[in-house]
Amino acid sequence: MTPKVLLVEDSSSLAVLYKQYLKNEPFDLLHAATGAEAKRILERTIPSLIILDLQLPDMQGDEILEWLELKNISIPVVVVTAHGSVDIAVTLIQKGAKDS
Repeated sequence: MTPKVLLVEDSSSLAVLYKQYLKNEPFDLLHAATGAEAKRILERTIPSLIILDLQLPDMQGDEILEWLELKNISIPVVVVTAHGSVDIAVTLIQKGAKDS
């Protein structure tokens, strides 16, 4: 079975850029434009990786991290944002993001 990666990104131009950049990689790329859509996908399938934007139109990306922990779903998450800081990084690690 082909591994799946979930891209959670509300910016359509960035989503297109990610899709173009990753098109030749050996996995299926799923895309959610909102946190609610990401949760619906995660209730149906568990990807090998999540690429998660922090600023979504309906919730913050850290809410998805908290939801994953609440549901006891352990998936590597790569957090991408243009609104980052050291404080945000520390908070995300405390909420389950991995620093490696």
